[in-house]
Amino acid sequence: MKRLEVVLLTGSTIRQGMVIKGGRKLTEEYKIEAAYCLLNPKDYEKLGRPEKVKVKTDYGEVTVFARADECMFEKEVFIPRGPWANVVISPETMGTGSPMYKGMKATVESSEDDVLESRQLFEGFVKRY
Repeated sequence: MKRLEVVLLTGSTIRQGMVIKGGRKLTEEYKIEAAYCLLNPKDYEKLGRPEKVKVKTDYGEVTVFARADECMFEKEVFIPRGPWANVVISPETMGTGSPMYKGMKATVESSEDDVLESRQLFEGFVKRY
C-alpha cells in the first residue's frame, strides 16, 4: 500500500458553513461536506485513485472520502475544519487559544475503513480520554 508524507491543512468552507447553520452537524449532509480530503491529482493517482483515505498525524488518524483537486499542491492535503479534522490536529494552542489548523506533518494512504459519522467520532474520542 502506497503511503505519502504530506502537509495537512484545515479550514472552513462555504458549503460546510451553509450546512452547519441551524445545528446540522449530526446529519449526512454535513458528513458529505466535511468528511473528505482534497489531494493534488498526481498524489491521488499515486494512491491509486481511492474512494477513501486514512490521514494520520502524531495526534490521531481518521478515514475520510478522497477527492482530487487541481488547486492543491503536491504533498499537501486539505480537510475541512470540523469533527474529522479535529481527530488529527494538535490540541496545543501555544497560548493563542486556537489549535494549529495548518501545516502539520501527516501521512495519507488509501483505506477500506468506514468513514465514521460525527457522533461516532465524538464517542471514540470521549472513550480515549
